[in-house]
Formats: sequence, structure tokens, C-alpha cells
Amino acid sequence: MNKVTEMDPRGEYQRVCPYCGESFTAHHMLQIYCPEKNGHLNYCKNRQKRINDRLKEEEIEAALKDMTIVLLSNDALEDGLNDEIISIKEKQAKNTAIIGSFLGALESVEVEIDLMIEQGFDFDLYDQVQTIPDTNLNIAIYGQYAIVWSSNKKVLITHKTTLTWIF
Repeated sequence: MNKVTEMDPRGEYQRVCPYCGESFTAHHMLQIYCPEKNGHLNYCKNRQKRINDRLKEEEIEAALKDMTIVLLSNDALEDGLNDEIISIKEKQAKNTAIIGSFLGALESVEVEIDLMIEQGFDFDLYDQVQTIPDTNLNIAIYGQYAIVWSSNKKVLITHKTTLTWIF
């Protein structure tokens, strides 16, 4: 008997790598991929993980492109009309246009929250939220712009590139 069959007489540890297709002896029962390839540990496992991660990202991007939100306007509810369908991207574009109209050529501007809501701004459609270092203040990123809550009823609007600690 050779060394491999002595350690694994029933062949339970004999595997075929799903990435490269080569046979190998696993070090433990949960090992699926080759332990070493091209002088690198877990080479096949890491390559397969990269492929799977890319596929997941592509699936998520495709799902987001197709995603729409069904919004019921007050008029549609009162009149019994059909639901309005507005895509997320259209709402985000509207948010960006509203912010741009307030900011204009200025570096930053303080605006009342109620005025933004009257214009149709949706605060829930941010791209990401960051916390300012050493403070409890949050910054919401909307496209190329950033909004910081400056007081109870006002927000500070600026370009996100001016916030160097985020990017």
C-alpha cells in the first residue's frame, strides 16, 4: 500500500477540483478545491471565488436596472385610477436636478428641508450614507452631491468631491 491509500483506505478524501479538473487528496472532508496550484495556496478556490463574485455583482446590477417602484399618488387613490409606475433612476435624476438647482455655481448652500420636499425631493433615495469623522453627523450622498443636516429644519448641500475624508 502506498502512503495515500494508508491514510485514506476508502478513498473518501479523493477529489476532483471543480475549477481545474485535476484529482487531488483533500486535507479535510470540507476541502473542495486543490490545496496548491502554480506554487500558490488555494489558487483554484480563489479563482473560482472571483468568478462567483463577478457573477453575483452582474446579477445585482441587472436586477437594479430592471427594478421599479410602484407609487400611488393621492389623486390615483381618490379617483381609483391605475397605479403610477416611476423608476428609481427617474426619481434619482429628479433628486440630482433639484440639488443642482439649489447649488448652482456655489460651492455649498444651506436650504430648508421643507422647501426641498415641496420641490419633490425624496430623501430616501440616497446612494450612500457616511459619518463625518469625530462627530455624530451623517452625510447622505446623492450622485455627485452631498447633503449634511446642519440644523433641525435645514441641510447643507455641497459637491461630494469637497468632502476629502470620504473619497
